[in-house]
Amino acid sequence: GFAIPSAVVKDVVDRILKDGKVTRSWTGLRFQPLKDFRKSSYIDANHGVLIASVDEGSPGEKAKLHAGDIAVAVDGEPVRGMYETDLPAVERRFAALTIDAPVHLDVQRGGEMLAVTLTPSSKGRQEGEDFECKKWDLTVKEITKFSDPYLHFARPRGIYVQGVKFGGNARTSGFGNFDIITQIGDK
Repeated sequence: GFAIPSAVVKDVVDRILKDGKVTRSWTGLRFQPLKDFRKSSYIDANHGVLIASVDEGSPGEKAKLHAGDIAVAVDGEPVRGMYETDLPAVERRFAALTIDAPVHLDVQRGGEMLAVTLTPSSKGRQEGEDFECKKWDLTVKEITKFSDPYLHFARPRGIYVQGVKFGGNARTSGFGNFDIITQIGDK
């Protein structure tokens, strides 16, 4: 049930060995299969994937993509999102796009085909960067509207404590999970 395909593991290991980390691109696009049996939604198309939503302020919105568009090809290669089982491969493909490098999408909108240029950004910039403070034995995360919209509304500045190591410096000093740090010293 929790098995990870060997091709995914190999890709992640190769990226870690090459770059020391795995970066993912962000387009702001959410996908839905063309034949979605859970939602009883059947799009009359033979290839592509349905763009179910586009995040506000995202590269997808800047490229003028809309919910209801069908992404047919990325840089000339067909996109296959007919069924729900196809979506993980589609999402991996979009996450693997080169950050800050334009890609060309063939998009079907209504009855017409459009050529769209999309420039993905770093997923970390949108969801908030993680930072591990090894000397303090805690991990913090930047607060953004994508990581936690409610928290961003209530406290748009500061950093969120994601985890505190039991018996570590942070725990001993009184830090706990879900704390928000708003000031360190006079900064």
